[in-house]
Amino acid sequence: MIRKAKPESGKNSISPGEEILYTASIIHEQNRFQTQEELLAFRFSREEDAGILLVDCMFGKACILIRSGMGSVFQVRFLLKKTKKLMDSYAKTNSMQVRNYSSTLAWFHTYLDENIEKTRHYLEKTAEITDIICVSELAKIDEYFSIAANIYLEWGQFDEAAGLLLQSIGICEKHLEITAYARRQLDLLEHLAEVYHFGRHDEKCQAVLTLLETKSYCSRVS
Repeated sequence: MIRKAKPESGKNSISPGEEILYTASIIHEQNRFQTQEELLAFRFSREEDAGILLVDCMFGKACILIRSGMGSVFQVRFLLKKTKKLMDSYAKTNSMQVRNYSSTLAWFHTYLDENIEKTRHYLEKTAEITDIICVSELAKIDEYFSIAANIYLEWGQFDEAAGLLLQSIGICEKHLEITAYARRQLDLLEHLAEVYHFGRHDEKCQAVLTLLETKSYCSRVS
């Protein structure tokens, strides 16, 4: 019989009530499955979920270290290597975790190990997986276009950043009857104005700000 690990007795021993709940949970789990194989498969799936959650947390830590400037190249590279090994064990080939790995490496080669060609490579990988796993165009904007635009802005590649944002704005324009797309378009216009400002395209920046003001007014009165 497969058993859960029971809390140790002694100084921190469980109460009689907790003992009953623990026993009941064991019986409930065992009665859910017809065979030992089904029970083992269920427990493995829970381990897999835990592994994926750990991968997500490690990516979050890596991104904080990269974008805050608190992490060294060696520290972040070591963390990403550990995360990649864990990801290969639990994540599927085309999954959110694999996509996040590519986008994290794009940030890594932007802020720490600066390399524009590697940045482009990992952004392309991010785009490929995003196209596969995202179920809506709004998700593609959030998970790829906006991220890539931010990264290109950091590199001073203003035309590429603007191109991605214009593409995203065009996508939203086709779905303005949906509130989420209308609101996202306003955010993207603000982002585009910022790119034009840093790129010293003053006339384009002013044109976008005027359009943003008009659309913001229309959204308030509609």
